[in-house]
Amino acid sequence: MIRTRTTTLLTVLALAVLAATFSGCASTSAGSVAADVPAAPQKKAFVPPSYEAAEYASEEYGFSVHYPSDFQEQPGAGLFAAASASQVPRIDITLIPGSPDASPETIASGLEAGLAELGGGEANVTASKETTLQDGVTPALELMVDWSFQGFPISSIVLITEAGGQMINVQVTTMEGGVDDLVREIAYTLYLD
Repeated sequence: MIRTRTTTLLTVLALAVLAATFSGCASTSAGSVAADVPAAPQKKAFVPPSYEAAEYASEEYGFSVHYPSDFQEQPGAGLFAAASASQVPRIDITLIPGSPDASPETIASGLEAGLAELGGGEANVTASKETTLQDGVTPALELMVDWSFQGFPISSIVLITEAGGQMINVQVTTMEGGVDDLVREIAYTLYLD
């Protein structure tokens, strides 16, 4: 008899806990559906660089890039190029032909071929990763490239994203092994308007 009462009491207690759990779910189920759907990531505001900067902005493609103000504009085959007095670091902004949906491998191969066409020696993509621009939302591809130009060993960080229906390539080049925090920061000032 004690066993029956204990079993009955445990059953009633279990049912009460289940009822409280389900009633709690029922009262929050409408709100929890909205809470379970992840909100679209919010675009972060542009963060000015740590250095005194000049800006290149393309209204046509809807983006801007900030580079050190002591860089001088350079002739280039792309949209814009500027370099320090010693010619490194240097920033080049170009459009890359091809689909914005191209694979990282296809983009890397095209970049290697393009560098070779510029008179550079063999280019080697040493690292490739999918990332976002500093806005935290816009997808981009980051490549680290070692190559040579007129016999000098060169290292570049390349940031590629889609803007205005085009693939935008921001390449910051320095001497081999010189992709430091400043060079990386210059590349990551790429910001879509």
